Amino acid sequence: MLVAMFATFASLERAKISERTLSGLAKARSQGRVGGRPKAEENATLLKVFTKLKSSGLSVRKIAAEMEISPTTVQKLNQQQLRYNRGREAIRASGADVHT
Repeated sequence: MLVAMFATFASLERAKISERTLSGLAKARSQGRVGGRPKAEENATLLKVFTKLKSSGLSVRKIAAEMEISPTTVQKLNQQQLRYNRGREAIRASGADVHT
């Protein structure tokens, strides 16, 4: 019986915590605050800069240093660009009109 009482109290406390959290978030939103992780730089902007640096023949590490991002991010941008180019080539091969 004592365990059942503790379980009930824990359940009520959990409900109170949840209610307080939700009301705090609502209050913050009403004051114009936005939660969560800050947005990263636009991917399209990164791709443009990456493409320009890659065409100049720089290595992954040098591109990363120039863009002030990690080499892993540079490699991800490279893969993304390769997928994009392959898709465009496939569309061209099919005879469809591709806008540049």
